[in-house]
Amino acid sequence: MTAADDQPLYGRDALVRTIWETVLERPRDNPPGGWPIIALYGPRGSGKTAVVNHLVEKSIRQAAQPFARLDLARLDEQAWGSRVIGELAYELTNAKWAQFGRLKFPRFAVGRMIVEGDVATDSPEETQSAIEKLLKEARKLDQASTNVEALTGQLPQLLDLAGWLSLVGKVGAWAIRSRAIVRFLFQTALAFYGEALQRPPNAGFSALVELGRLGSRPDDESRRRLDLVLCEAFLADLGASYEHGFRPRNCLVLLDNAHSPVGQRTLAAFAAAKANRAPAADPLVAVVTSRDVRDSAQVLVRPGRRPDVLSRWADLPADDAAARVVKRAPEHGSPVVALRLADLTLENVAAIENREFPDNVRPLAPFVHSLTRGHPWGVHKVFQACAALDARKRGLREEDLRRVLDTQCHGDSVALGELAGDLLLLEDLPRTGQDILVWAAARDVVAAENTFPDSAGLQTDVGALCWLVRPAATPGRAGPYGVLHPWLRRILLRRLANRKTGMPWNDVYAKLAAHSGGASTALDVHYCELATGVIAPAVTVLNQRFDVVAADRWIAEFDEITSAPSRWPVDGDVHEHYSRLVRGVGTEPPGGRLPTADPHGDRWTTIAGMTVARWIWADPLGDPAVAMSRRIAIGYQDLARRSPEGQPRLIVEAETYEQRLRP
Repeated sequence: MTAADDQPLYGRDALVRTIWETVLERPRDNPPGGWPIIALYGPRGSGKTAVVNHLVEKSIRQAAQPFARLDLARLDEQAWGSRVIGELAYELTNAKWAQFGRLKFPRFAVGRMIVEGDVATDSPEETQSAIEKLLKEARKLDQASTNVEALTGQLPQLLDLAGWLSLVGKVGAWAIRSRAIVRFLFQTALAFYGEALQRPPNAGFSALVELGRLGSRPDDESRRRLDLVLCEAFLADLGASYEHGFRPRNCLVLLDNAHSPVGQRTLAAFAAAKANRAPAADPLVAVVTSRDVRDSAQVLVRPGRRPDVLSRWADLPADDAAARVVKRAPEHGSPVVALRLADLTLENVAAIENREFPDNVRPLAPFVHSLTRGHPWGVHKVFQACAALDARKRGLREEDLRRVLDTQCHGDSVALGELAGDLLLLEDLPRTGQDILVWAAARDVVAAENTFPDSAGLQTDVGALCWLVRPAATPGRAGPYGVLHPWLRRILLRRLANRKTGMPWNDVYAKLAAHSGGASTALDVHYCELATGVIAPAVTVLNQRFDVVAADRWIAEFDEITSAPSRWPVDGDVHEHYSRLVRGVGTEPPGGRLPTADPHGDRWTTIAGMTVARWIWADPLGDPAVAMSRRIAIGYQDLARRSPEGQPRLIVEAETYEQRLRP
């Protein structure tokens, strides 16, 4: 792999640039104030870890960039934030950046020593005596030793605690070499903890007594307070390290998978500590990632923000607005800014193809983007599947692209379609695997839960994992309600079509049609009918509606009905498949009921062809080369000639299909 600076992170350039150039740089003449924590939210595969890895690579190449990275999913879920803060302190103090020296954490080291060590805290006198004894023993170590690991190995025995975390030794070893350093260390720590715990001036060791008691209490409130105090100590130490000399870069902390219980505790501690220390600036830049908006750290629960999971996710500003959002954070008074990792654009996907598959004779980016809707993991895996097919076939044809989800990528044990379903969602919701398949068949989450009451609560579970999107409002459509991300929905519907047990595909859609209600009942019914291959009723209603509603409204209804999924993929040539379906529809509606404005059925024939063509076109696996675009465009041109009032809008729609565009 080439260097991070040579490998752009497509779709995340604005975010990375904001973090790297705006937030981390410290101008010598005007050091900035404290920056908020940057929380990145997105579903599995949205590129959260890719952003973290990219920043790590850049930091490794930048000698003046102090950084630490932790994957919180690998830590004990029962751990508290102070454990994570300790890990960070160890990582940061154990590295020495050329020209700028080590970062030191004396306040934090003393706090951990009191909380984790075998130090009596029944009274100030006992506490002082125990600490002095501890330090006296520590000073017997080789004063000339520069081997931090040697000191680490001896501290557990000095503290008489078998389970002592080696972290304290590594963080604290530098600070217990001489009487002068010890004296300074404890003067600094006593003053800090006295203030942090709101003790009277000159309270001395009584502050450490209280700190030790907090550490010994099992209740959550005491643990939260302890996390906060130790986090403030960490920030105070970090700020003090930046007071002497000039460090050109702020300190970067990267916390991946902050949705874990320990991650939520850590995020809450950092947010509260930053808020408590404001307006005092600290040089910490924390970037955290999460795939769950069920937010016990209260980052997303703020006045004026809607509480439901869809709004928590969908209303977040996208990552390309990072510069504006981060700079305006002080106006909102929050120590955390939350950003939504958006899907990749067609331009991003094309750039990835040009970099990774420069020899492609036929551009695949439009197909890949339509299939995945820009989901980053999906984009990369579909390109991998295409490469695997191309390696076998030495040239991709349409029938090859239709099998892309049945293809096993290099290094995978199952086909892409199976892998995607498990990895993206079903591993997180193992008990609802069958429910989510029928739930995915509905056009939106409200219809799903109304039709399948046993699935009540899935909206919260799936929405919390950032898999719901809020589509743009359309004329005559209630809502907009949340819908499944198109890439995930496609994967789940594929499983529904192929499964051997449970409610069959046609029965699922019959039940959805029977439970349709509200202003969009007809749309829902014909959508469900089309999903089962029943085409004529949809053509009938679209032909009738053409005389009743304006062109914009008719186009919206046409698009909604013809976006119905198809159970079986196109078999053979797409044009032959189209012709077979059109012949099955017939030349007039059942019963011969034609509108007055279409007495001979010419418009019926046009709309029938358009309906079939767009139903095929709407599925990238059915029409990878968007061959149906031309047929749909011709249909719109014919309708424009039949509707003087709607002609301008219908012509614009025809031109869109002429350009072979597809979302």
